[in-house]
Amino acid sequence: MLVGTTSLFRLTRRVGRCIVRASQKTDSSPGIRGKLGEISPKYCCVILEGKRGFFLEERREGAKIAAGKLTCFGGKVEVDEKPDDCIIRECREELGWSPGIIERAVDLYVDGNLTAWFYVAKAPVDTSALLYEEGRFGVWISDSKDPRLSDWHRVVLNAWSKGLKRADFYSDTSTHT
Repeated sequence: MLVGTTSLFRLTRRVGRCIVRASQKTDSSPGIRGKLGEISPKYCCVILEGKRGFFLEERREGAKIAAGKLTCFGGKVEVDEKPDDCIIRECREELGWSPGIIERAVDLYVDGNLTAWFYVAKAPVDTSALLYEEGRFGVWISDSKDPRLSDWHRVVLNAWSKGLKRADFYSDTSTHT
């Protein structure tokens, strides 16, 4: 179905042992164009949920982005890489683990520009057995009110908790209410 510049799609595919599900509205915001003309973001992250809440990465103090803050696991989409493949690769690199099923959950717009797709997956049950990439480790939080959360990730987790598919972050909050 095509309505103006917005399309609705449903996709399920297998990537290795992972199942990728998507059912989203997409629009024509600036970003990277995929093979079917869909706009893809520069970054992809995964919201890992479990009985204890959200499982996040605590960024080291010397990190280039969000130093000392909590963020979802993820990173930059590589050239010719599908966004969902990015999530699987990042989980393997950062955690030594692959999620069973991932589903696109929230699109993050920063100052009106598509910046990241956030997927959702079940967190590993035994996080003590993860093989973290050097300098990385995980932390459980119960909700999105934790003051250690990075601003972008707080906005996304708030949107996800409310069932929203889009989160908007403005770097200059004085001009947006």
